[in-house]
Amino acid sequence: MKSSRDLEIKEMRTVKAKLGATILVVVFCTAAAAGFFAGEAQALPPNEVETYFYSDATYSVEIGWRLLLCNGQRYSSGSTSVYTITYSTP
Repeated sequence: MKSSRDLEIKEMRTVKAKLGATILVVVFCTAAAAGFFAGEAQALPPNEVETYFYSDATYSVEIGWRLLLCNGQRYSSGSTSVYTITYSTP
């Protein structure tokens, strides 16, 4: 017959094992979620990239712009659209 102390030790080991498994699952899920939601890595351009956005295919009304510097800084103003003109400056 097992003593109450032996049963307590067995119960504590079971609780520790379940806690360890739970922590492992949480860590795994967190890492998986971080990998899922992280965007793909993109290299910085070797020069400045200026993008101008226009309201329609006539390219007569500028509605916004974006500037990406070679150090990764981004500046923008206005709205974006599918009608763009992009310039790269050395």
